[in-house]
Amino acid sequence: MSRSTGLQRGLDHYVGNFIALVLGARRPVAARVESASRIGLIQPTAIGDLIIASGLIAHVRARFPGAEVYLLHGPSNGAALDLLEPGIIGHTIDFTKPVAALKHIRSLGLDILVDLVPWSMATALICRFSGAPLTLGFSAPGKFRHFLFAQVAEHSCHVHQSQNFEALASCFGRVDHYAYRLRKSFPTPDIWLPYDRLVVCHIRPGGSQARAKAWPMDHWVDLASRLCEAGYAIAFSGSASDQPEVESVIAQVESPGRQCFSLAGRVSLPEFCFVLQHALLAISVDTSPLHLASALGLPVVGIHGPTLSHRWGAISPNSRSIDASHPAAGYIQFGFESHPQAEEIMQSISVDEVYGTASMLLGSEKSSTRAFV
Repeated sequence: MSRSTGLQRGLDHYVGNFIALVLGARRPVAARVESASRIGLIQPTAIGDLIIASGLIAHVRARFPGAEVYLLHGPSNGAALDLLEPGIIGHTIDFTKPVAALKHIRSLGLDILVDLVPWSMATALICRFSGAPLTLGFSAPGKFRHFLFAQVAEHSCHVHQSQNFEALASCFGRVDHYAYRLRKSFPTPDIWLPYDRLVVCHIRPGGSQARAKAWPMDHWVDLASRLCEAGYAIAFSGSASDQPEVESVIAQVESPGRQCFSLAGRVSLPEFCFVLQHALLAISVDTSPLHLASALGLPVVGIHGPTLSHRWGAISPNSRSIDASHPAAGYIQFGFESHPQAEEIMQSISVDEVYGTASMLLGSEKSSTRAFV
């Protein structure tokens, strides 16, 4: 729901909050479910959020090994299903049409339904009327969505999102160590790349706040030029729609002796994971490749402005995050917030800072062997 329109979010907040308050008089009772056969997980959008939630999904599957686990996702993040551990059943649902979404979910006959979205009233209401004996979700400040679940975990904007998912996972029993859980192997892309000196750069963020989270293109040109001069090859990742900007950057960087490659629209998401497993380093703004690199154990430099790294950064031990020093930095908590100085924030992060951090990680990588998850 984080990709919904402002009108939809307004209706979600005001109408949904009122309905939840009315329904609060008859809050669902948590049923004791020892041997669930069908479990649903709601994650309408955001591939990055789904990657962060992969540890919760793995915990639920371990708790109910014989259950069918359904990922109830929207069209924009369905491709991420191929990144998760095998056995998850995907259902594409248009959550902007709540009545149709509810009808679809009720038809599944779920024993447990978990809402992974921290703020949406629409998904919480769907849980309330889903017919599932046990429903779980996040409570959120300023909202009455906690009235709509049988069991809740408190969502905090002061901790990393992985810790919020760990708290929700703990409703099913103790979590000894929360970690992202993806497939072990991925298909090889049909493109030659010099992995022994390859740095992956992801220059285009996704979602409604893409412009605010973008680092200036001239900064990327400068950074890539310095890395090429140091002997590294650069692979620019992205979707097919990112091709024009990727090709523009490459045209400004490439020269005799420098190697740049465009992956934009040329590799599938699973194939991109293969690239990340075998590259030396990734450098990314706050979007799904940042979390993919972290999940796969690749050293990664995260560039943060509107979001703060302690909330949304890479969590792998060999990653480093750079936060903007701009006074408005970190205004995004849920993904839809805006700020009048939004586009100034990322400009305050210098190329020197990113290149210095990348060089430090590349130096460490030369002297160590990275273990893949």
